Amino acid sequence: MVEELMTESSQSDLGQIGYRIRSEREKKGWSIADVSASLRINEKILKAIEEGRSEEGIAPVFMRGFIRSYLRHLKLWDDSIDTPLQNVPELKQKAIKPVFQKT
Repeated sequence: MVEELMTESSQSDLGQIGYRIRSEREKKGWSIADVSASLRINEKILKAIEEGRSEEGIAPVFMRGFIRSYLRHLKLWDDSIDTPLQNVPELKQKAIKPVFQKT
């Protein structure tokens, strides 16, 4: 199972990661509300993860952390997933352009 997540992450397919998370949660018989209460993560964010999208207005670094927490909660996390997870395009930090430039 961990190997599948690594492959999915390295393929940069957040949708497949979300599908795997949702499948595992449902297999355990947990609701989104149950997971939200346990992890103290907003249900809206958990739904976005399961739908394979990054929640608008939340920095990619936080979304990666939420996904990591969710995977750990479901006992799907392995440290080898961390690097591929950082390569998911939707979770990459966008470059910041300087407001002022020296002349």
